[in-house]
Amino acid sequence: MMLNLDLTAYGVVSPGGHSLAAIEQKSSWPTHSLPRLIQKNKPTAIHPVDLSSLSHWQKQSRLRRATPLTYFLVEAVDQCLKGIENRERLGLIVVHFTGTITYSRRFYQEIVEQSPRMASPMMFPETVFNSPASHVVAQHKIGGPVYSLLGDETAWLSALETAALWLQLNKADQVIVAAAYEIDAISVEAYHAAGWIRKGMIPTEGAAALLLQKATPLSSRMILETNQGFLYQTKEDFSIAKREIEQHIGKPLPQPLPLWNPWTSSKTTPPTPHGFGLSAGWETIRSLHLSGKQLLPILGANHQGGFLRLQGEPSSIDE
Repeated sequence: MMLNLDLTAYGVVSPGGHSLAAIEQKSSWPTHSLPRLIQKNKPTAIHPVDLSSLSHWQKQSRLRRATPLTYFLVEAVDQCLKGIENRERLGLIVVHFTGTITYSRRFYQEIVEQSPRMASPMMFPETVFNSPASHVVAQHKIGGPVYSLLGDETAWLSALETAALWLQLNKADQVIVAAAYEIDAISVEAYHAAGWIRKGMIPTEGAAALLLQKATPLSSRMILETNQGFLYQTKEDFSIAKREIEQHIGKPLPQPLPLWNPWTSSKTTPPTPHGFGLSAGWETIRSLHLSGKQLLPILGANHQGGFLRLQGEPSSIDE
């Protein structure tokens, strides 16, 4: 799908800081050990965000009971909106993988371990997938359409396509596409069960946000095109999908791929930070700050792959 989207601003929240420079320096991110729920003597390496860097949002009355994922989103979107006063025709699309898993686990844990009557009713609203988007809208006074999208890395592609449609149909003048991920022990256990941790994945949290509008002849950083729907359920299917993508782009995919992927990873894969749609968002921002046309393959951890065509422009690493 042709998108022709112009990047006018971006926001980053990462374990290493809240800037483009931070996502270029993943090797220096702090690593923490998360105790497991099952094999408690074998903790999992994770890359969490330092919540003290977002304490100003935690003090906001509406956000006092919000989850970490919400703080990540509010901060990343805030970075996009510097100097923008009129937000009546600003749209918002939020991409999730597990959503606000922290409060979801806590809520149902209280039901299982105590009783349904003991589960906190104040906690339940924060378990809803759309609650982070509602907080962002209220905090930043966004007046346009709002949408939450669930999926793996390729949900990022669908979100960009949706943003382009909103702009083409005049539903909004600008659209923020954001992705965020928070870590919780119960989701990490699922990654262990799937074999993803064994294949080098380091669960990584944070947020990425893009402020987009229709491209013009003066645009320098553009998202030109998406292509997705290359499906797979087995390793054989994945090989076929990979070949089909390579036929579309006219050259082999880069090795290693820009994003960690369970279909191409193994026990010998170096430990790699990964946050699903969040990682796709970070890599899009990074690629848009490189020179010339860029191709970004995004192969989902679940069952489909795709790619982005981008037009980048270099900038100072400190931007």
